[in-house]
Amino acid sequence: MELTPHEQMAIAMSTNPGSYALLLGSGISRSAGIPTGWDIVLTLIRQVAALRQAEPPADPERWYLDEFGALPRFGDILGLLRLTSEERRQVLVPFIEGEDADDSMPAFRQPTPAHRAIASLSSKGYVRLIITTNIDRLLETALLDASVSFDLISSEGGFEGAKPVHETKCLVAKLHGDYKEEGVRLTADELQQYPEATIAFLQEHLPQFGLLVCGWSGEWDVALKEALLGSPCRRYSSFWLSLPPAPSEPAAKIVSALGATTVIASGADEVFPKLYNDTCALKRSKQSHPTSVQLVVDNIRRHADQNEASARLESLLHGETEQLHEALLEEGTNWDGKRMQFVAAFQERIQRCEALVERMVAVVSTVAFYCEAQGPRLLNRLVARIGSLPELYTPGGLSRLHRYPVLLLVYAIGIAALAGQRHRTLYSILMTPELWDGTAQQWTDALALINSSEVFDQDDWDKLPLGHVGDAWLRPSIHISKVLQPLVLRYTGTPNEHERLFDVFEFLQSLVHHAEYKPRLPLLGPFANCSDYFIKGDLPRGLKSPIGRYYERQLWGGRARDLLSAGFFDGNADRMGAALHAHRTAIAEINANPRLGSGNVEHGT
Repeated sequence: MELTPHEQMAIAMSTNPGSYALLLGSGISRSAGIPTGWDIVLTLIRQVAALRQAEPPADPERWYLDEFGALPRFGDILGLLRLTSEERRQVLVPFIEGEDADDSMPAFRQPTPAHRAIASLSSKGYVRLIITTNIDRLLETALLDASVSFDLISSEGGFEGAKPVHETKCLVAKLHGDYKEEGVRLTADELQQYPEATIAFLQEHLPQFGLLVCGWSGEWDVALKEALLGSPCRRYSSFWLSLPPAPSEPAAKIVSALGATTVIASGADEVFPKLYNDTCALKRSKQSHPTSVQLVVDNIRRHADQNEASARLESLLHGETEQLHEALLEEGTNWDGKRMQFVAAFQERIQRCEALVERMVAVVSTVAFYCEAQGPRLLNRLVARIGSLPELYTPGGLSRLHRYPVLLLVYAIGIAALAGQRHRTLYSILMTPELWDGTAQQWTDALALINSSEVFDQDDWDKLPLGHVGDAWLRPSIHISKVLQPLVLRYTGTPNEHERLFDVFEFLQSLVHHAEYKPRLPLLGPFANCSDYFIKGDLPRGLKSPIGRYYERQLWGGRARDLLSAGFFDGNADRMGAALHAHRTAIAEINANPRLGSGNVEHGT
């Protein structure tokens, strides 16, 4: 059995990080709606024809040659339009930034999944040199968004004084210039020959790297083609990414001369995210085999609340946290907000998060169940770390799914703490952690951000992989309970006990949230259906629901010493009583008018 060309490419890049350069053409930006340079030239020729009151030419290049006796040059066309230097640059802005009048091209150009994946490859050190014929700035935007430090050269002077690649984190070389600068090269005539400094740069760097070529036809850019064919043999293999069924005839000649491997793919947005994921998977496979979950759990139990073992437990938890944090960062890099509008893509992302966090659920539930002395401090640190994943502002409504992993962890901690009667841990996880709220640009109590109403908005309810089970507003809770049940069953004991503890945790979360932030309506969960104790006035006798019995035995009549001594309601029984009354009155109002609950998108705000 042989490896596929894509697998060969992933292994080559993973084995030789920093030894491959990307050569990117206009195809890399096609899905962002940016036209090729030649498309821009043809559009400008049509504008010149319109000025001469001619019919729109079927062959703009031939019309221009017949009309002016010369092949079209970008600079000459701009000269015909009699534009100033600044006006000439502004001609390109609508094409690149999406402000043109052509409805077929989307506005507000954004980096594509390919750009994002390339930035991720660079952030991990796999790619240090990117050579591109594109004049847009989508690649630079993606690199900045990924916090990659890079050097940029886009003019003859820049190529003359370019830093050596080994002195940069990432070097971006724009062979055709930048659309906001003078000297942009767009026409075939302008691409016959590069300035001497650009040629010298290519002659120096091309032989040093293996090449991944994508989105470049090899047809019009004669200067670049000659530079590639004229470079000596490379130390590393090269790969040519092509649309099916095969590279074009001009490209095939270059592929043959370079001895490159052809990688057939439907587009850059398919191949680069896959390449990034594959290189990361290969990196993980080279690391030592991770300790089994059961061994980690046994270590935690052995070290639980032993002062002499606290350093080892802290080290163990820190290692698990950082491993998960890195995996979630890698996973989140290539989230495509546009695709998240589709149910299948949304569910795929949800399930991927659940798979990544499964191991940590076992870890945190064990700490919460056994370690009341060290547990609160260690778990708070973990929640703050995993909850600090960056928000992903992408078009299409990504919701707040970057907090879904930490939401699962908080629920697991809360359920296990209730099962083990670790009330200090329960108080700590609900009341202590703070997270950075990118929307409000401030530190905010985790309780206000880590709840199902904040993570899933109303548009997400029907996308969850449940079908149409129960009321729509209950589906996030039902789904979370279903996901966690097999993972924490060792502490909850039975499915029925799991459901009871899940409802109790959500009830306490809702109660404390309502007391702390006084929203118009409380956070809701399946417990709201147990309405026998949510009435105005005194609590009735003979409560039969499991959560009703918890309410009666643990919270009412001054028998909540464990919760109060742990710090809830500042240890004040009167304050707790007032909070209980306000909370059950609010939910009684919802039960009396269900439209309040089902229509309130963010139940607690």
